[in-house]
Amino acid sequence: IVKIARSERANRLVEVAADSLTRLGAFAGAHPWAEHGYPHLLDVGEVAWPTGRRAAVVINDLNGGRGFISLEQVLAVHPGGLDGRDWAWIMRRLLWLVAGAHDAGLVHGAIAPSNVLISPVRHRGVLAGWGMSTTPGALLPARMASEAAAYPPEADGVVTGALDVWMLAQLMTRMLRPSESAQLRFARGCRQEAPGMRPSAADLSTEYDDLIDRLYGPRTFRPFPMPDLKRTD
Repeated sequence: IVKIARSERANRLVEVAADSLTRLGAFAGAHPWAEHGYPHLLDVGEVAWPTGRRAAVVINDLNGGRGFISLEQVLAVHPGGLDGRDWAWIMRRLLWLVAGAHDAGLVHGAIAPSNVLISPVRHRGVLAGWGMSTTPGALLPARMASEAAAYPPEADGVVTGALDVWMLAQLMTRMLRPSESAQLRFARGCRQEAPGMRPSAADLSTEYDDLIDRLYGPRTFRPFPMPDLKRTD
């Protein structure tokens, strides 16, 4: 897939994505579990345009025969939210990937349904959308205008991994059925107003495993209820 900046002003966001995917590629090289959890950067460059030059990146096509869909598509088919057992495997993978990004020195900055891809058949997850990422202690280069309600209070200033924890908790709240009270309480506990009061993604991974063990007992593979979807990109 070739991603090209929509305008010269957006060149910076494409360059940010390229830098972050390079970091994540190095991280995955040292941590094999992360190899399939982030987009693979294949090339970078520029495209000539009548109004100037546009930055471009080439990444692997996750949709090409691999059955990945976005959580945006999942919500379209399950508008009432997911059973907590179906959300559990998605959340576990997201926590690993967010914690991995933080270990790599990155804040994602745009955790939303459109930027999370899953394979319903193979139960894999990919965290995409790295054009608004940054390093801890810096400003976000931009924010998703369509996801204004997903950002924590500190999003206008310098940010840390705590911003991603808040956004992941907001995503969790959107994805679950209202009846999933235990998991929704867990999400609320991740949205402390003060960033320093929020647990880290790595700590949350252990806490979440404990929660789903208490709720559902020994883990078994559960087919994900998703009808066949036509490719929409």
